[in-house]
Amino acid sequence: GCTRVDSAVVVVLPPAVANIFNTDTLVCLGDSFTVRGSFGGGNLIWQPASIVSGAIATSFTVRPITSTWLTAIASSGSGCIQRDSFLITVHEKPSVFAGRDTTIFKGFSVPLTLARASGTAINFIWTPSTGLNDAALVNPLATPQLTTQYILSVNSAFCGAVSDTLTIRVLENIRVPNAFSPNGDGVNDTWVIEGLNTYRSATVEVFNRFGQPVFSAGRGYPQPWNGTFKGKPLPAATYYYIITVPEIQQSFKGWVLLLQ
Repeated sequence: GCTRVDSAVVVVLPPAVANIFNTDTLVCLGDSFTVRGSFGGGNLIWQPASIVSGAIATSFTVRPITSTWLTAIASSGSGCIQRDSFLITVHEKPSVFAGRDTTIFKGFSVPLTLARASGTAINFIWTPSTGLNDAALVNPLATPQLTTQYILSVNSAFCGAVSDTLTIRVLENIRVPNAFSPNGDGVNDTWVIEGLNTYRSATVEVFNRFGQPVFSAGRGYPQPWNGTFKGKPLPAATYYYIITVPEIQQSFKGWVLLLQ
């Protein structure tokens, strides 16, 4: 009937807690989101630490730059360890550059080699497609017949859409006739310079054989010369002209025969 009693002290330490509430997350590059969870145990380590700034709170904001697993490792003084993690997938936002505005002569082509489109899971299209050899190419060949503004639109399946514009100005070829006959018969009564009216800054100067000016016009040659000087008909002769076109940084010099 003998009895013996002994005892021991049991110390219950708090457990390590690493419980992330987030599930696998998709984020666009440059954007941020909030990490939420329950953490405790005395020591908390995040991997990778580069996207976490000493966060121990139940919620905090991160802005990742690459896809990664975010892991929380909690440990207690008793050596208990708990970990939890979730996958962060970072997608590149769409970006676009249509190129620089350019000028061509009618009938000529220009490759849009400067155009760029990038991003994750993107598709792109040029509008309008008129004058392009393939509107579904990033760098198509453009042959517009009229001045056209093209839009390159890029859409990402995850991170939205962007667009950029490019204007191709189409200039008419300049054709300078070397004769006209202002005799009132309705045929070649004026000196019509084809295509010059598309050059808004163009100027025209005409001189007689002594170098004296007999005609001048600016702002794209809006009114063709009718062979007069100060309202009076000029005699049949050879006259000399200078056509200056600042848009293409060129000058045209030559002669024109005024017939009766």
